Amino acid sequence: MKNLIIKYLSDKITEKELSELTEWLKNKNNQKIFNQYIGDEYKINLLLSKVDSELDYQKVKQAIETKEPKIRYLSKSWFKYAAILVLLLGVGYMLKMTMLNSSNVLIIKDEPITLTLHDGSVQTLDVEKVEQLFDDNGNVVIEKNKDKLYYSNDSGVEEVVFNTLKIPYGKRFELTLSDGTNVSLNSGTTIKYPTKFIKGKNRQVYLSGEAYFDVAHDEDHPFIVNAEALNVQVLGTEFNVSSYQDDFITNVVLVKGKVSLSEEDDAEKVNSVVILPGTKGVFNKELGSIETSTVNTDLYTAWMHGELVFRNTSFNDILKKIERHYNVKVINKNKALSKEVFNARFNNQPIDSVLSYLNDSYNIKYKIDEGQLIIK
Repeated sequence: MKNLIIKYLSDKITEKELSELTEWLKNKNNQKIFNQYIGDEYKINLLLSKVDSELDYQKVKQAIETKEPKIRYLSKSWFKYAAILVLLLGVGYMLKMTMLNSSNVLIIKDEPITLTLHDGSVQTLDVEKVEQLFDDNGNVVIEKNKDKLYYSNDSGVEEVVFNTLKIPYGKRFELTLSDGTNVSLNSGTTIKYPTKFIKGKNRQVYLSGEAYFDVAHDEDHPFIVNAEALNVQVLGTEFNVSSYQDDFITNVVLVKGKVSLSEEDDAEKVNSVVILPGTKGVFNKELGSIETSTVNTDLYTAWMHGELVFRNTSFNDILKKIERHYNVKVINKNKALSKEVFNARFNNQPIDSVLSYLNDSYNIKYKIDEGQLIIK
């Protein structure tokens, strides 16, 4: 029966074998054995992400037989198993199983993306749906195609009104403004923007978090990104802005074109700094200073493809990015690690792979307690 359980957990079980497993699970003692194997899912998923398909089965079997302590994750794949288990074992047993070893479950929150309209009403955006919002004249003002929001320039609005889009930790989203400017939004980002840019006025948006801007060229209407106390002004270009509230700096990395950086209260731009492609401008929020350096821009835009890249990054900053990327709570009890720097790159990998790498490569110890990730 062990082989059937392994096949079930690795999605290789046939209908006939599933029927056999279901019959076996009618025995309460067998349910306990089955539940024990379900607790090993973390190790199974980790192995399956690393090994060649021909070796999958043997690796999974070995993982179950070692009986080492495992960490379980409440993720979408876990609930996929949960749905099947409800069918097999009944709701009562499923609830009981969910509560087992709850202190070892890393809680990955699934919070919605929200859109606040100019009248203050808040809408939850379902990334699985295609939706449209019309004005009083029947014109399409906003169109949502799954994970992207489009604003039309055809609305009859002749005054500046703002919408606010909020992306929670663990998610990314795309936005096309009424002038055709494309904005890629990273996790934990809020952007406030006009529903339509008005002729004769600057195109100005307000950002907290991280976003990549591909700005539509318009010489008559400069595009300004206000990132807290920093203004980034362009005509038409591509650049990345990272300005989270809990960071003491704002990073602006230019990919194409030219941008001007200035403090928000420097109306005359007396102390503005112009940066060119391949350059990073760093604004110190406390000192109000701007420094520049040459960088590899790919490292600062990799997040758009779901990647996590760390180059001489402090451990404290790594933990911040892990929290934002996966929407988990991290507590660092090893203060000696905070300022140490590390290098790593993760290509769309689950959090268990990231933690395993940090442990294997840098001997960084961790545990799960009350749904939180604790660095020991």
